[in-house]
Amino acid sequence: MKRRDAIKSLLIVTGGVIVIPSCLQERTESSIPLKHLKIDSNQEKLLAELAETIIPATNTPGAKDTYAHVFTLKMIDDCHDKADQETFIRGLKEIDSMTKDRFNTSFLKSTHVQREQVVAELEKIAATADNKNDLAAFYNMTKSLVIQGYMGSKYVLGQVQKLELVPGRYNGAAPVKQTYIKI
Repeated sequence: MKRRDAIKSLLIVTGGVIVIPSCLQERTESSIPLKHLKIDSNQEKLLAELAETIIPATNTPGAKDTYAHVFTLKMIDDCHDKADQETFIRGLKEIDSMTKDRFNTSFLKSTHVQREQVVAELEKIAATADNKNDLAAFYNMTKSLVIQGYMGSKYVLGQVQKLELVPGRYNGAAPVKQTYIKI
């Protein structure tokens, strides 16, 4: 009986030794698998908060609730070239450093008002600068993809636009008008 208890205890301790280190590590990967982008969880959170600032939640869900930031990451990873991907990564870093310069805090820890000020400044930069400016190119690309992801979300297509799939409804009792074509 003692041998069974010893083996059981040994298996429990061995399992704990294997599992505990993976539980203690902080996950720094993004929530979705990306092939080309190297995004950590903090950068993904920053993008989510930026998207939420662009399309905030009111009585309808915002960009973060409809996962527009995840759509943005996936589109940049799959559909944009390496130069755009590098611009995107640099833009994420520049937004965080710009917020630290203005408010002495990171974008994630800033208040909603501070985030709105940062986005307003990004709007000015994007309007006045050409796309050779990394920050302007990043913001234009991100804003466009966030809006596209939000408008293509299940909530917007199902609740707001009431999209019906093709071929649509069949109404067998619809009146038909006679048309006369003059030749």
